[in-house]
Amino acid sequence: MVGPAKAPRKRNSKLNTHALVAVAEHPSTFTEKESSKVFHTSTLSSINEWIIDSGATDHMTFDKLWLQSFKPSEQYIISSANGTSSSVNGEGFVILTENISLDSVLVVPPLNYNLLSVAQITLALQCIVIFWPNLCVFKDIQTRKTIGYGTRRGKLYYLDLTPASCHQLAQAFSMNKSVANFESATNSEI
Repeated sequence: MVGPAKAPRKRNSKLNTHALVAVAEHPSTFTEKESSKVFHTSTLSSINEWIIDSGATDHMTFDKLWLQSFKPSEQYIISSANGTSSSVNGEGFVILTENISLDSVLVVPPLNYNLLSVAQITLALQCIVIFWPNLCVFKDIQTRKTIGYGTRRGKLYYLDLTPASCHQLAQAFSMNKSVANFESATNSEI
């Protein structure tokens, strides 16, 4: 597994990751109290996990050790979904897997988790991300090859960084493709 250059430090062995999502409702239908509800979930997370975030504008990490290079960032502050702001210490290049490298990853020490921005990765790697109820897949647009995937735990998708499981996923998709081809051939004969 590719990871921080040095042994990972432990921020807190019982680290809780919090995801906050603001809910905007039409004001004429709801009271002020109802329209300002915030959804909150908590999931145990480790330093080596990356949450696949379709709402993040940038890739972010709290741990500078992930970076292969480091430079000052033009972005000084990030704002989270609940409206709080955090300072950005810099940015750099991160290698997550053989196929997934991230440029301009912001270092935001107050975060308790690493965020992989779907908007940034699809643009940078020219890939698509397909979400299913329990997993998501990153596919190269030109070659149509699977370059990575994530699994759902609780209400969040986490990037899988283990190469062995990528082979298991490829096998599962080739089995599904065989079944789909068989069903397609069978249906066309009927």
